[in-house]
Amino acid sequence: MLAAFWAYEGWNGIGFLGSEIKNPKRNIPIALFGGMAIIIAAYTLVNFTYLYVLPIDNLIDVFKSQNEVAAIAVIGSFAGVVGATILTILIIITVLGCTNSTILMPPRIYYAMAKDKLFFPKAGNIHPQYNTPVYALWIQGIWASVLVLSGSFDQLTDMLVFAAFFFYGATTLGVFIMRKKEPTLERPYKVWGYPIVPAFFLLFCAALVIITFFSKPREAMIGLMLMLTGIPFYFYWRKSA
Repeated sequence: MLAAFWAYEGWNGIGFLGSEIKNPKRNIPIALFGGMAIIIAAYTLVNFTYLYVLPIDNLIDVFKSQNEVAAIAVIGSFAGVVGATILTILIIITVLGCTNSTILMPPRIYYAMAKDKLFFPKAGNIHPQYNTPVYALWIQGIWASVLVLSGSFDQLTDMLVFAAFFFYGATTLGVFIMRKKEPTLERPYKVWGYPIVPAFFLLFCAALVIITFFSKPREAMIGLMLMLTGIPFYFYWRKSA
């Protein structure tokens, strides 16, 4: 399931742009549900094709190899080397587009943290020409390069999904806390089905994190240790603020 959830990472990207979206109460749900519906339909059709072309045992072997791609294995089975090469090029092009949007979004968090004096101060600097958080982008690029050299693709994605759902759950818990502590706060966007929907999601996040500790203990522990390294930095910057 960790590998499957990796395929859907990016669904929350709209949240990084929330403060700049017009009529968020209407447009955020449309973006979330519309985008997810399109992706689910596309993935269902793609996986149906995989299973139709290749026996399930072959797909399991692709998964176990960790660094192979199912789509290339499927195309290679009937289109040979030429077909696999063409598809590889197409995948690289689409990955570059996805990477571009992925790179641009997270530095906004580092930028906001720096403005709140909870991160390196330079991360709050904006490039005078391109209007981007230039130092935040450099920090992310260096750290991403270190991670890429530290393990296989599947190990990195498992750690990412584990960490992501930990923070998804923490963010959802924050909704309950803020409703309790700040009941009169203006909320341009409110969660549908509160408190049932966020409570269900919070329980799911907790279950996935716990199960990962048993099914992928190495990835879970590394991911947890990486997250815990942020605690002393947080208290240091908070004290210095």
